[in-house]
Amino acid sequence: LRDVRNPFRRTFWLFIGTTAVGFNLMHLVPTHPLSWEWRVVNHATATGLPFAAYWLGLWVRRKRIEKDVQPIEEKLFSMRESLQEQVR
Repeated sequence: LRDVRNPFRRTFWLFIGTTAVGFNLMHLVPTHPLSWEWRVVNHATATGLPFAAYWLGLWVRRKRIEKDVQPIEEKLFSMRESLQEQVR
């Protein structure tokens, strides 16, 4: 149950990285000229947006799983405790 909280631990970072690169390539050639300040802001936004969306998604997933899985974990822990007491 604990591994379900973040199932994309390894493989999803490649997707996030390529999304950030893709966003930066799309913003590399704007339709109208931008000053260097706006280019920096545009680059920072294009790089940070996929990572922020990923962390927000993980936060929502963690909250939902805590709500759904916590009663099951408590039951499993109590069952394990009772079985260990029976074995002793």
